[in-house]
Amino acid sequence: MNYKYKIIGRIFCTILAFALLTFITGCANYRNMKNNKTGQTGEAQGLTQTDQFGMTRDNQRLADGNQPDQARDNLRMGEVGQTNQAGDTGYKIGDAIKINDTQLTVNEVTKSGGGEFDKPKSGNEYVVIRVTVENTGNSTISYNPYYFKVQNSQGQITDPAFTMIDQDTALQSGELAPGGKVSGTVTFEQPINDPELKLQYTPDLFGQNVTVVNLQ
Repeated sequence: MNYKYKIIGRIFCTILAFALLTFITGCANYRNMKNNKTGQTGEAQGLTQTDQFGMTRDNQRLADGNQPDQARDNLRMGEVGQTNQAGDTGYKIGDAIKINDTQLTVNEVTKSGGGEFDKPKSGNEYVVIRVTVENTGNSTISYNPYYFKVQNSQGQITDPAFTMIDQDTALQSGELAPGGKVSGTVTFEQPINDPELKLQYTPDLFGQNVTVVNLQ
C-alpha cells in the first residue's frame, strides 16, 4: 500500500514539474515574441522617421535649389549697373573713363579737309580723334581702332575712315600688359560741323558694353 502511494506521488510530481516547465517555457517564448514585435515596431518607426526626415531634407534641398541665389542676383545687378554707367552719354573730352580693366580718355578732337590727294566727300570733313587706352587690370587687354565708331546727328554710326591724313599718328591694333598705355588717332568722315557727334567705344565683339563720349 505504501509502495503504491509512492508511485502515485512520483507520477504526480513528474506531471507537476512538466507542467511548471511548460509554463515557464511558454512565458519565455511569449516575452521573446513581444520583444521581437516591439523591436520591429521600433525599427519601422525609426525607418518612418528617417524617411520623413530624409524626405524633409531632400525637399528642403530641392526648395533651396529652386530659390534664386540672392547674392548672385545682386552681383548681376551690380554688373548691369556698371555697364550702364560705362555707357553714360555724359562723358566728354578729357574724362578718364574706367571700363572694367581699361581706362579710356579722349584727349582732343580736330577737323581736317584732307590733303591734295586724300579728300572727304563733298559736304564732309575728317574728324580726327586722339585717344589714350590704359590697362589698369592684372591681365593683358587688347586695343584696336575698330573698337571705335562715331554717331552723327542723323543717327548714322560709322567705322573709321580709310585715309592717310593721320598715317603718322593712327592708332594701331595690339595688346597691353598690366600697367601699359597707348595713344593714337582714329579718323572718321562726317558732315561738316555736325553738332552732335558722339564717339562709341565697344571693346567686345558682341557690342554689349558701349561707352559714349560727346565730342562737342
